[in-house]
Order: sequence, then C-alpha cells, then structure tokens
Amino acid sequence: MNYNYNGYTGEDFTEKQLGQIEWDEAPGLSVEQIEVFAHPYYCWEQMGELARGFYCGLTIEQVKFYANKNFAEAQMCEIRLGFYMGLTLEQVQTYADPDLSWREMEIRRLKLLEECKEMKYNYNGYTEEAFNERQQREIRHLHDLTN
Repeated sequence: MNYNYNGYTGEDFTEKQLGQIEWDEAPGLSVEQIEVFAHPYYCWEQMGELARGFYCGLTIEQVKFYANKNFAEAQMCEIRLGFYMGLTLEQVQTYADPDLSWREMEIRRLKLLEECKEMKYNYNGYTEEAFNERQQREIRHLHDLTN
C-alpha cells in the first residue's frame, strides 16, 4: 500500500509500524487521528497505545497530550486510563512525567481517582452526577471556599 502520513511514506516505517497503521485504517480512524501516531519515531507499541486512545473515545487533544516519544507504551497507557476514567487534564498532568515509572504513574492515578470518589456531594437532594462537569467544578470551588 502507498502511505503518506505527515509527509512520511511507507518506506519510512518498519514492517510492524506499517502493520499498526493498516490495522488502524481498517476500523475507520480518520486521517487526522492516524496522523497523530503515524511517525517513524514511535515504536509500533506506542503507535498502538495512541490508537487505543481514539478507540476509547478520547479527543484528539487528549491523545496528543500523551503523544510524546519520551513516554514508554506503559506510561502512555496510564495517561490514557486517567483520561478514560474521567480525570481532567490538570489531574493527569500531575503524574504524566516520562521520568516516573509506569508503576509510579499508576499509583498516582489511582490515588487521584480515589480522591475523586471521596468528593461526591449532595445538594438539595441532587447527587454530583446530576450536574455537568462545569457545574461540578463550580460546586467544588464554592465548597472549598466555604470550608
């Protein structure tokens, strides 16, 4: 097949990288999505982890956040899981560091998720789930100001 992503042709990729691109073209990722990870400097495992972000419903901005060749595949996975489980960019940034092991990133991600569970509010009979994300942030902010 003839590939031309980000100015790279099929000759610029290894066989495994080309296999990853072919795999991700079949299910219908857009060219814009494929171009996030179609770079020869990503190993095929990193390319796969970036593609999984799109399959999990992450936005291009979220996937681009961890599209960094300095992150190992397992570190990319921890960042993807943070976004997938509802952490904000600001929360993910607290542990998305190529100098941390994937295990340390996992510990920090799980701690953040546990803290989020503890931050459930009940206002006038409504639970936090009744509010959109912006409203929830405002409620938390007001709660922090009054305590």
